[in-house]
Amino acid sequence: MKKLIRLIAIDLDGTLLNSSSRISKNNREAIRRSLDGGIKVVLSTGKSIAFVKEIIKDLNLLDPQIVYGGTTIIDKNSKILTALKIPKRSYIEIIKMVRQWGKGFAIGTADGVLYYEKDHQYLKNIVKTGDPLVKVKDLTVDKIADNALLLTITVDKDDQFNNFVKLNIGNDIKTRRGGPYYLNVLNKKAGKVFGIKKILELTGIKRNEVMAIGDSENDLGIIKFAATGVAMSNSPTIIKKSADFIVSDNDNDGVAEAIYKYIKL
Repeated sequence: MKKLIRLIAIDLDGTLLNSSSRISKNNREAIRRSLDGGIKVVLSTGKSIAFVKEIIKDLNLLDPQIVYGGTTIIDKNSKILTALKIPKRSYIEIIKMVRQWGKGFAIGTADGVLYYEKDHQYLKNIVKTGDPLVKVKDLTVDKIADNALLLTITVDKDDQFNNFVKLNIGNDIKTRRGGPYYLNVLNKKAGKVFGIKKILELTGIKRNEVMAIGDSENDLGIIKFAATGVAMSNSPTIIKKSADFIVSDNDNDGVAEAIYKYIKL
């Protein structure tokens, strides 16, 4: 049954973007029709400000967008409206843990790009999806540590490091899986639900007028929060079970399917 939706929150990797990190013609057209119909389209992603800036221009998005895993909200000009940083002391401690375990990692900061210390095979996946990576000698220098928003650690979902981090991180930060190869660390108060709540405050849109579309653990909260939660068919079982609807995968225009099938345009 189609619903009156005024805002669509859409994840990028594994959702709007296909396996080649591109937006398909059908998805692009569905978003255009949504915008023409007065529906707000909000990206809800773990990707960097620099990357999302290009998507905003590409799709002609006019409203606030959620980046860095829901730690940060930017306007159409990529200006930060709200940001919840990782507390510096906890940030330094988690960096020490990651170094000890020999994992790859990158940090997204308020200047819009991602910084990293050492090369790692999974970091290549970030480059492939278009995020800019800048190599530095030390990620604990004040310039970076004082502006840390989202830490991405390259670790498989079954690796023991996942549990080790959960048991040893401070009370002011939390972890979320960002797909099969990445673990995200962020401010405990942050997340995609935090982001969408802030945008609802800014726009006056109600929760029962929101559709959220995603595919991974960091989308779980917003899929449950939205009146209409949609999971991609490439999502893990826990995401599918929590959604109201399941659509095709990201290589088969699942976003367009959700828009045309469940929203009154």
